[in-house]
Amino acid sequence: YSFCTLLVFFFLNLSPHQDVMVDLLIPPMNFGMIMPNVYRSGCPTRENNKFLKKLELKCILYVGTESLPPDYNKLKSHGIVEVMHVIAMEGNKEPFVSVSPDDISAALSIVLDKTLHPILLHSMKGRHREGVVVGCLRKLQGWSHVSICEEYDSFCGRYKAQPVDKRYIEVYQPKIKYRRGTLPDGWNTSYYKEAYILVDDENNPKSEEEEDENTVPEYKKITDFP
Repeated sequence: YSFCTLLVFFFLNLSPHQDVMVDLLIPPMNFGMIMPNVYRSGCPTRENNKFLKKLELKCILYVGTESLPPDYNKLKSHGIVEVMHVIAMEGNKEPFVSVSPDDISAALSIVLDKTLHPILLHSMKGRHREGVVVGCLRKLQGWSHVSICEEYDSFCGRYKAQPVDKRYIEVYQPKIKYRRGTLPDGWNTSYYKEAYILVDDENNPKSEEEEDENTVPEYKKITDFP
């Protein structure tokens, strides 16, 4: 088992030997913990259902454009998750295709909303597009670019890491939309103070004149599964 998977076993009070073998708890491919109550992986399949139930997920966020497996939409009806979102995010491809900064900002705004935790972030294989989202999150946490790239490489494995993804992370300027009191407990905003945009509640709405031109759009291109 990888270190990240063993760490999850620890948080779930599971034995990596006896309990997993008896209950056949199979994590999704490329599974890992980003931080407490925030996980990452490739696309979950039916074989992962028992493991996912142990996580007591509130939200699953898929970033990608590929067709999802037929059983994917049944995760809610099977009681594995409460909310499911997808951001139709294109991957970085040289020389002309680049991930939309709005898509990254929308994904980070969801991942950092503790009212949606525990949350699973996934792409189809858990490598490139997901790696970009996590890399931009690490940038918000103050990680060095070298450390971000090392983590990105580790999840790419034998598949080729994309230099264009690493350049994207390096130049990305974060913009995170959040509501008061919804950032994760202990979250440090000091590394990119200008990145955080507070969304007023219904009792104190922003007027059109007060709207910041740099405000991240609402979660466009996000589909809520029935």
